[in-house]
Amino acid sequence: TLLDGNGLDWGQIGLGAVGTAVLTVVALVFLTRMLTVFRARGFISRYS
Repeated sequence: TLLDGNGLDWGQIGLGAVGTAVLTVVALVFLTRMLTVFRARGFISRYS
């Protein structure tokens, strides 16, 4: 660990960053699709 005097494990930090980026893209795709569905069903107006 960092407190023991060792350096950071950059591989783990990189893996976390990639995972965050992937989940962000998945969340945005889901949000876009749900917004499209809700607009098609009339729950959300374009101008509200």
